[in-house]
Amino acid sequence: MLAIGSVGSLSAALPVGSLICPDDFIAFDQAPSIFADARAHTAPGFDPRWRREVIEAWEAGGQSPRDGGVYWQTLGPRFETPAEIRTIAAHADVVGMTIASECVVAGELELDYAALCVVDNLANGVGAGSLSLAELDADRIANATLLRDGLAAVLPRLGAVGR
Repeated sequence: MLAIGSVGSLSAALPVGSLICPDDFIAFDQAPSIFADARAHTAPGFDPRWRREVIEAWEAGGQSPRDGGVYWQTLGPRFETPAEIRTIAAHADVVGMTIASECVVAGELELDYAALCVVDNLANGVGAGSLSLAELDADRIANATLLRDGLAAVLPRLGAVGR
């Protein structure tokens, strides 16, 4: 599985329009396992081999996602406060609402999982002013072409290597 996620950057060094393929996550509000057996007692995570294939395909397609970083999952859909962002930024690179939960379920279903995240905003308190929905929407629209072009180049390459 390849997830495409919209994230907020926790640092101005990872600006709007950046791509990142996280290699770890924090999700304190994760729902319980969908299973009540040994599958629930595993350490979830992104599949390293599949992540590498995704990154290499993206690079061959002409874009260079950041290899690695920590994704912090929050409940949303509200924006986090600047104080929350300062706390989160001490431990993570990007913030979003879904990738970690999806990664856990994919692992329990024994599916390889990687995520490519596009930075659609600087998290509240990272940029010059307060984050607004209008700003987020404008940045998402600006990134849509980047993402569409990347996917057009990448999708034919993925899975081409024998498993």
